[in-house]
Amino acid sequence: MDDYYSREFIALQNEALFTKELLGIGVTQLYKANYAKKGIYYQAFTCLSTGLERIGKLCLILDS
Repeated sequence: MDDYYSREFIALQNEALFTKELLGIGVTQLYKANYAKKGIYYQAFTCLSTGLERIGKLCLILDS
C-alpha cells in the first residue's frame, strides 16, 4: 500500500497523526486536571501548544 503514496505524503500523514495525538493528550489531561496536581496543567498546556504549533506548520506546508 505504501507504493501508492509518495514519501512526502507519508511524512505529512505521520506528522498529522502525531499532531492529532498531541492535541488529544492535551485535551484529555486538561479534563483530568485539578488544583491538587498542578503538573497535569503544565503537561496539558504543553501538549496543546505544541499541537497547535504543529497544525499551523502543517497548514503552511499544505498551502505552499
